[in-house]
Amino acid sequence: MKIREMTAASGELPALEAINEEAIPEMERCALADMLATGAKVFCIDVEGEPAGYMAVRCWRNFLYLAFFAVRADLRSAGIGGEAVRELIRRYPDRQVVVEYEAPDVCSGNRDERLRRKGFYLRNGFYETGWRTCYDGTEFEIGCSVPDFDAEGFKAFADYLSGIVSDHIPNPYYGSGTAPEDTLRMPDSIAAVLGGRKGKTDGLGKSGAQVLLFEDYVLKIRPAGGWDTADVQILRWLAGKAPVPQVAAHEVMDGRDWLLMTRIRGKELCKPEIMNQPVLLLDCMAEALHTLWSIPVDDCPFEKSVADNLAHAETAILDGRFDPSDCEPETFGPGGFENPKALLDWLKSHRPGEDRVVTHGDFCLPNLFTDGKKFTGFIDVGSAGAGDRWMDLALGWRSLKHNSDGHYGKVYPDINPDDLFRAAGVPKDEEKLRYYILLDELN
Repeated sequence: MKIREMTAASGELPALEAINEEAIPEMERCALADMLATGAKVFCIDVEGEPAGYMAVRCWRNFLYLAFFAVRADLRSAGIGGEAVRELIRRYPDRQVVVEYEAPDVCSGNRDERLRRKGFYLRNGFYETGWRTCYDGTEFEIGCSVPDFDAEGFKAFADYLSGIVSDHIPNPYYGSGTAPEDTLRMPDSIAAVLGGRKGKTDGLGKSGAQVLLFEDYVLKIRPAGGWDTADVQILRWLAGKAPVPQVAAHEVMDGRDWLLMTRIRGKELCKPEIMNQPVLLLDCMAEALHTLWSIPVDDCPFEKSVADNLAHAETAILDGRFDPSDCEPETFGPGGFENPKALLDWLKSHRPGEDRVVTHGDFCLPNLFTDGKKFTGFIDVGSAGAGDRWMDLALGWRSLKHNSDGHYGKVYPDINPDDLFRAAGVPKDEEKLRYYILLDELN
């Protein structure tokens, strides 16, 4: 896959216009020829010499604004889009690449689809900024290829854009224009703790819940009965065993699950100031692992074995709910597995012996905190349970790799993901490492 800049005379333009017409609703669509005429750049996504999609961007000062992006219908969910977006970020290392995606708020009717779209961008080099914009009554979140989004500069870009085009002009503002504590009646038990304080919309993480940050608390609001509501019982069980948020109040009301937790102090391990300290980073990861491993696994009431993960994956595949766009580009296609069922069959026939411990289940840098001296706690423990210690080791290794090798835009040459095994005191096992990364692809 490669991306090539087009001109008005490029022979591929008619094929790209056909992709544009198929993928973008008419009311939102802009002809690529018109984009070029108003100074935009149009890139052809080329796969084996054939147009597979396009990206239309606008460049101004330190910004590269991804205005339109589409992949040919027969090639979607093959990893092409993610590879193209990452290549765009690599091509413009000195610019802030900015994208917008529909906000997956609790009340949105197509929340699952919005979550998948948001997850796609967050996996492929973008960070949440906490900023939003609104078009025709629909809120969009703004993502950026660097953690330190230049909001004031982007406002200036919007002013510049208004002099070129007449519609689809960003109007950025911080937080949600429909903050849940304003539009939804808060349960009395939570209101009693918060005492009328206003929260700030969180701009971090990949959770589909609406998250509000207070000085000492975090409030999550999500649909009741969803897969992500298991964290309430897990948090209560882990209390006193590991540094996790304390449940200050929890209530289900009007079809929504309200969870108020204490805040973990410190910063996520993915922050640049922590990534620039490899010794501290690895020490914190090792301490986090050993904290979990020190909990008697026989006492854990939550099961996260290979069998459970395989059963969950098989159900999602058979029900048509599995989304391969969440996977690494090399997992499926040439050199990888033919399809998700083929991967599932391989995982079933290559099950390793399990070294059971209490696992986090989503052991990645944004879910681990430090005060700059030591490990201070976990967040997002909804997938925790009894399983193989290599589940966390594999996900931790992959998170280190992606956060240090330029996958998210910045390279940290002093970080070697293999040093995690040395820090944790566990010899590297290539077979288990590969197995649990592939198992996670289906869960």
